[in-house]
Amino acid sequence: MKKNYSIILVLFTLLIQNLSGQIVMTEIMYNPPESGTDSLEFIELYNAGNNTVNISGYSFTNGISITLSTIIDSGNFVIVCEDSIALANTFGINGYEWVGSLSNGGEPIVLRDSQGLLVDSVEYSSSGSWPSSANGNGYSLVLCDPKSDNSLAENWSAASTNTGITINGVEIFAHPDTLCPKCQVIINDTVTILAGDSIFVQGAYQTIEGVYYDTLQFVGSCDSIIITTLENFVAPAELVITEIMYNPPESGTDSLEFIELFNAGKYSGSVKGFQFTSGVSMTFPDMVLAVGEYIVVCEDSIAMLNVFGINGYEWASGSLTNGGEAIVVKDVKGNIVDSVNYDNVSPWPTKADGDGYSMVLCDLTLDNNDGTNWEISQSPVNVSINGTDLFADPGEGCSIVCPQIIYTEETTICTGDSIFLEGDFQHIPGVYIDTIVLANTCDSIIEVTLSVNDSIKLTINDTICQGDSLLVGGVYQTTSGSYVDIYTSGIGCDSVVTTELVVSNIFVDCISTGIITENRTVTDLVTIYPNPNNGLVNLINKTTNEIVGLEVFDTQGRLVTESVTTSTKTILNLQHLEVGMYYVVADDQFVQKMIIQ
Repeated sequence: MKKNYSIILVLFTLLIQNLSGQIVMTEIMYNPPESGTDSLEFIELYNAGNNTVNISGYSFTNGISITLSTIIDSGNFVIVCEDSIALANTFGINGYEWVGSLSNGGEPIVLRDSQGLLVDSVEYSSSGSWPSSANGNGYSLVLCDPKSDNSLAENWSAASTNTGITINGVEIFAHPDTLCPKCQVIINDTVTILAGDSIFVQGAYQTIEGVYYDTLQFVGSCDSIIITTLENFVAPAELVITEIMYNPPESGTDSLEFIELFNAGKYSGSVKGFQFTSGVSMTFPDMVLAVGEYIVVCEDSIAMLNVFGINGYEWASGSLTNGGEAIVVKDVKGNIVDSVNYDNVSPWPTKADGDGYSMVLCDLTLDNNDGTNWEISQSPVNVSINGTDLFADPGEGCSIVCPQIIYTEETTICTGDSIFLEGDFQHIPGVYIDTIVLANTCDSIIEVTLSVNDSIKLTINDTICQGDSLLVGGVYQTTSGSYVDIYTSGIGCDSVVTTELVVSNIFVDCISTGIITENRTVTDLVTIYPNPNNGLVNLINKTTNEIVGLEVFDTQGRLVTESVTTSTKTILNLQHLEVGMYYVVADDQFVQKMIIQ
């Protein structure tokens, strides 16, 4: 029988392709958060078929370069990587090292079999619908459903398995050699916020449009991945026309005509699609104005830059009428945003008609369609055209030249006091100048001449004896210390008197100085002997028939004995006292020191 080898060859080829078609790239770590060489780059291959596949001779022909020589059992993996040692140290698995590296910006990865037939290919990216957290933020890309089309970005997500490893402060989320947890739930959500607002996703408050990934970890490793697509909604700008130069002093074409508009809203606002529908013709550029920001539209942007030093947006056609007309701005829906029907006659500022001045609206709370609320600009441009000076301030708001108000004042303080002037507390005589900024930008200048009067400060050292007192600090004092009395003078500066009071020991400091009473020294009263003695003391009373009170004190001022005598001679028995020095006092006057031994 004649065999049909061609049919057998075709069937064999189809069988090989069918087996090869079960090898799928299911995980890619293309930009780990490392400094320098990305040693943790890897690609996971998975056998999604029911049979073992011999992948010997399989090779990556794009992205990286490696030829494999192994088999993959059904449901098993092979990992190819940048650095097999780093892979084993970090994830605890073995890998086959490639030549080359994965691009951080994305590229095609192509796997072919030993016959050069395509097995699988993935063209990943760091932008678009691909998970951005895989670009240097610690996450690998994972294909949780191996049977899904891995060429589509929406079938890939950021890994949710936390390895517990941190590199350069970034946690690593990856699970090479393992499929996604089967209970993993992926939730896609789109959130729109106002420009300037924020939303908490991916561990921080985010304000920039993009795709953000959060993992909700549950018991049993059944994690949910929330993919949030953040979009910014920019509300229409609340434009107000605030300055008009409709008739500059030029000959021929008025190249310096312009209209200034101001975003008076509470938020940043878009002017995309806005149009001038009357006066001039123009569609605004796609841009966002911050709160308080200006935009200037003009006849000639080059002339605006040369004369005023600012960039303007040229209107498409038309010009501003010298005799006045309506200027109307509408939003993208055709709603009127603002309109001004200006004129060149009163109550509109007449000097704006060819005399070099623009018209300005200084108070944004007023109706800008009322000519009485406009005035001529007072900001010189330092440019003359045809002999006429220009006054305008496009893009800068209203400038007003106010009459300078100067207040002069004289102030006096006392030495040691201070007054708040020129942003600090001042205590030195001189002239100080402060500027008070008022709401209408018309500032006032206050000039203060400061004088400093001396205060009298006096320190008195005073001594009293024990038992005496002295009136200081508003109270009779009996103890040593510093006491302060304040006396107010006629010029308002107080005098401060500090009394350093010392209370002295009555025997050591007071009596021993030799107090004189009735022109007699105390030794005129009595005489004691012997001195030193053994406690028996002879006292000779030198007075005639006078009663003399005798007191004996120890060195601590304690009374140890006392008596009264009128005799000429008296023996005083002090043998009950301890050996030491004592003071004998007659009629409260010191006699002398006495020593018992």
